[in-house]
Amino acid sequence: MTTAELARDFTDLLKRNDHEGAAEKYNADTIVSYEAMEGPMAVCNGKEAVKQKSDWWRDNHEVHGGSVEGPYVNGDQFAVRFQMEITLKATGERVRWTRSGSIPSRTAGSLRSAFTTRRELATLRYK
Repeated sequence: MTTAELARDFTDLLKRNDHEGAAEKYNADTIVSYEAMEGPMAVCNGKEAVKQKSDWWRDNHEVHGGSVEGPYVNGDQFAVRFQMEITLKATGERVRWTRSGSIPSRTAGSLRSAFTTRRELATLRYK
């Protein structure tokens, strides 16, 4: 499978809101996920740690809508852009996120992800 084929299938699964299916199909046991943040989930090593991070995220956020753009393929890597409007359950704060993921795919089925997030207060965006 080429990087372009992997990227297209992975992104198509995300666009169909099948994030668990994409992770199951493409996350290698040795996946490493990097987040642009401090704390215990800044770096997650292994498929189970990444799944636990995803489960925590789903449990702590209410998603109101969003979109997935891409993939943007460059050699043996690709990027995906996410836009989401969510509510942080702990505070009730509603925010809009733009999030980009850079995903090297040197071998099919062995993904490593690095994400950056820009967070905006939804109330500032929707006046």
